[in-house]
Amino acid sequence: MFIKILFLLCALENILYAAACCSGSNALPAFITTDDKWLLGVGTSYSKIIGDVAESGDSIFRRDNEEQINLTHKVETSYMIKEGFQAGLVVPVQQRQQRNSTYKSQISDVRASTFYEFLPEYTYSKWKPRGFVYFVVTFPTGESVYESDQSEGLNSFGKGFYSVGIGNFWLKRWNILDANFFYQLGYSVPRSFQDREGMGIKVYPGFAATASIGSGLNFGNYRVGLRVQPNYLQRKKIITAVGEGYSASEVYWDTAVDFGFLPADYLSIVISYTDQTLLGPARNTTLSRTLGLSAQYRLGI
Repeated sequence: MFIKILFLLCALENILYAAACCSGSNALPAFITTDDKWLLGVGTSYSKIIGDVAESGDSIFRRDNEEQINLTHKVETSYMIKEGFQAGLVVPVQQRQQRNSTYKSQISDVRASTFYEFLPEYTYSKWKPRGFVYFVVTFPTGESVYESDQSEGLNSFGKGFYSVGIGNFWLKRWNILDANFFYQLGYSVPRSFQDREGMGIKVYPGFAATASIGSGLNFGNYRVGLRVQPNYLQRKKIITAVGEGYSASEVYWDTAVDFGFLPADYLSIVISYTDQTLLGPARNTTLSRTLGLSAQYRLGI
């Protein structure tokens, strides 16, 4: 039971594409924490953008007919190459809708990751946590807002940049209580774009950072958890034919409640709710509420 709950906790760490703006995600990639060899996961989320935050930090909530709906479906996998070292892949598909206008589903940004468990727990310790270090690469497979020909980037499905990130994940459990923490630092590579009208633009997105702290209660095959995750994106430098300028940095907070259960030893299911309106400060971003459902299947050695 202890091993199963540990795996379930890692399934709960996925924030299902609730990140503000441009189809981004600061979710922790799925990875294996049990003796299993292979993991396959599927997930879907319903996200509604209900407000906007100006550079000054002032929030304006949208009218019902101005709210934007994002539907995201994903397939993810991870494979244990050798003990302590694994590699994974996440492929998302997204659909946007606003004012009864629906844009067909398109692939969003694909992410590849590697994990290494540098602090395993071979025997139980009252204080020693399990520690992982990971590296993630994001590929701009989705059309970005800089290439969109629709207002508010309704037909944009990705960030538009190659990016890399490195982070740590820590996990500890005491009886029915568990705690977890991760942080990630990222950098996106500058890229040139050409819009629908043939105008050239070059964007320098810079650095990003995120962290998450969470805890949960485990009751047999069930778990209820709470997570808080602040997110920061550096201001962007933008060069066009008429000159250069800077956008403001972006700040937002994810607050999430998770409910998970294990219907079988090889299967875990998680329902999550994420809200970006509860905590702050927020700046230069959108605000959304997201309901997600995910399932993970595991295959032993």
